[in-house]
Amino acid sequence: MLILRYCHTNRINHLARSVYPTLLKPATRFHDELTEATFRQLVCCDIGEQQWLQATLPIRNGGFSVSSMVSTCPIAFASSWARSLAHLSQSFGDLTDLVKNISRAVQHPGHKGSIASHLLQALPGYKSLVDLINNPKKLQQKLKSEQTEQIVSSILSNPLSQRSAARFRSLQGLGAGAWLDSIPSSAKLALKPSDFRLAMRMGLGLEMPLGSVVPICECGKDIDKDSYHLLTCKTGGGPIWTHETLTSV
Repeated sequence: MLILRYCHTNRINHLARSVYPTLLKPATRFHDELTEATFRQLVCCDIGEQQWLQATLPIRNGGFSVSSMVSTCPIAFASSWARSLAHLSQSFGDLTDLVKNISRAVQHPGHKGSIASHLLQALPGYKSLVDLINNPKKLQQKLKSEQTEQIVSSILSNPLSQRSAARFRSLQGLGAGAWLDSIPSSAKLALKPSDFRLAMRMGLGLEMPLGSVVPICECGKDIDKDSYHLLTCKTGGGPIWTHETLTSV
C-alpha cells in the first residue's frame, strides 16, 4: 500500500506536467487500470465505482490517497504551463500580448492551434486561463483541492444510507486516517495483513467476513454482515479487542 501511494505515480506525474493531456491520455488510463487492479488485490475483494472513487480521495477527505492520473493530468498540465509562463515573464519581460492571444484562442473551441487546443482540453471548466496565470503558486494543489471537494460532494449527494453517510463523514475526522500514514517500522506501528485488510473494507463500507467465522458474539447477539456490532459491543467487541491488544504489546 505504501509503495502504491508513494512510488507508483512519480514518473507519470512528471509526464503529466510536461506532456499534452491528449497525448498522455492512453498512458494515464493504463496507469489507473494498474492502480485499481493493485488496490483490489490489497483489499482482496471486488469493489464498485463508488468505492474506487472514494479510494482516490486524500486520506483527510475519507480516501486512501491512491492517485487517479486520468483526473490529475489536465490539472497538472495547466498548472505547469501557467507556472512556466510566470517564469518566462520574469526572464523576458511583459508577455501580456502573448497571454491575450492565447486567451482568445482558448475561448474559441473551434481553434485548431496546438497550444490553444490542448490548453482548452487541459483547463478545468470552472477556471479561466487568466485565473491560472495570475495565481500560479501552488496552483496544482489548489485545483486538486477544488476537484476533491467536488468528488466529496458528489459522493454525499448520491443516495446513501444513514449508516453509510455517517461512516464516510467519520473518515474525514481529525486523525481518522492516521493508520494509513504510519510507517510500520516497529511492532507498535504495524498491523497484520488481515487486520489491515479488514480496516480497508470497513473504510470503504464493504462486507466483512467475520460473521462466517464467528457468527455469534460473546454477548449472545448475532454478528451482522458488516460486523458493526463488534465496534460497539462492550462484552467482546472491537473496543475490548483493541484495549487488550494495546496493553499486551
